[in-house]
Amino acid sequence: MHGSLNGYRLVTSPDLAQMDEIFRLRGFAWRSRLPAFAAPAVWQDTEDSTCLHWAILHGGEVVAAARLCVAQSLEQVPDAEVYSGVFPALDGPVGSINRLVVHPAHAKRGLSEWLDRERMAHADAVGVQHVVAHTFAGMPRVAALCSVGFRVAGKANHYTSGLLENMNALLCVSGEGERQPLSTVALIRTRIIP
Repeated sequence: MHGSLNGYRLVTSPDLAQMDEIFRLRGFAWRSRLPAFAAPAVWQDTEDSTCLHWAILHGGEVVAAARLCVAQSLEQVPDAEVYSGVFPALDGPVGSINRLVVHPAHAKRGLSEWLDRERMAHADAVGVQHVVAHTFAGMPRVAALCSVGFRVAGKANHYTSGLLENMNALLCVSGEGERQPLSTVALIRTRIIP
């Protein structure tokens, strides 16, 4: 679905001002969702300059965003450590969907699913053989990814670097006096060539 939907407008290849809005939205969305996570006010990764970005605007402001990174191997995708040992060897190019954020005021309106469909359509159009993802957002997010062709491959590893390394301790739930880790799920979508 390209274009617009119920007052929302999709932008592929956001301009510099929109990218700045995306970087601010990342921090805001994460802090809103997990107040204990010290997400920066402006969250920009080194990979942002080489990844493809999508944004959804409402009233001229970025309210949702996501990216697709394409690399020649799984070891070159962002947060590659979470996939180590989870998948067998993957022929390139390998895509990774990540940094999906939705402003809390615009949640549950299908924006993340719209971004997922757009990213998968682009991955297919440019010949990406495998796309990987990971999430700790729970079963609704897993179901949403499965609806665009992903399948659960197993449990993802902990982050070992970057801002999300601090997330490991937060991804625990209290259970009868002790903290238990939540599962971070690794998923894969393999392109079926007709």
